[in-house]
Amino acid sequence: MRMKSLALLSAVTVLSACSTAPTATHLPDMIPAGPVALSDVTWRLVEFQSMDDAQGTSHPANPANYTMKLGTDGSASFKFDCNRGSGTYSSTKAADGLSGTISFSPIATTLMACPPPSMGEKLAADTKYMTGWMLKDGKLNVSLMADGGIYVWEPMP
Repeated sequence: MRMKSLALLSAVTVLSACSTAPTATHLPDMIPAGPVALSDVTWRLVEFQSMDDAQGTSHPANPANYTMKLGTDGSASFKFDCNRGSGTYSSTKAADGLSGTISFSPIATTLMACPPPSMGEKLAADTKYMTGWMLKDGKLNVSLMADGGIYVWEPMP
């Protein structure tokens, strides 16, 4: 399992090194040019890309119901549809400044039953498996260990 996680992180690093670095004109106004900070941006979920072809890509009905804010103090707060979550995170940038590693403490969540379809429970459970990140086309791609999938986030307008 550790080898798969390392392979995924290596693949993210290699792919980010092969791509053209985005310029300020390609990034949303909320993300500064140059080294990009993940913190102090409220990110909303755009899609979940499963590595299982049978599942494919899932899109939330309302992206604003799934948000993540990473504080400069290491705090992490989430909106998981009708639930909220909070905890801490740590992140390390790769040399390119556009990718790196990320990990979350156990996230404390409220326990309301959200009406279906909801991606909230899966997203909350998956925070403990998030291991890498990469910025591409102004979006934050957060990968799960062992090829578990990729959560794609964009800055809230």
